[in-house]
Amino acid sequence: MKKTIVILVHVFVLWALCAATISICMAFNTVENVIMAHAIFAPIIAVTVSLIYFSKFNYTTALQTATVFVAFIIIVDFFVVALLINKP
Repeated sequence: MKKTIVILVHVFVLWALCAATISICMAFNTVENVIMAHAIFAPIIAVTVSLIYFSKFNYTTALQTATVFVAFIIIVDFFVVALLINKP
């Protein structure tokens, strides 16, 4: 259980930092610039969070970690961002 919580906290931090990047950029830029900023900063944030996770915990393999990270982000983006924040 502790291992699951640790990886979910890391992926939540990753998602929150990317969401903050998008939110801050949207206040000052066009959508095109926000997408470019996200394309630049998201991998940097992901690598940083992954390095912290692997250096301190390393409970899962790289493939398992990537799968959890991607699945969490897809699920949260769909259910929170698409359905709750960006309501049609």
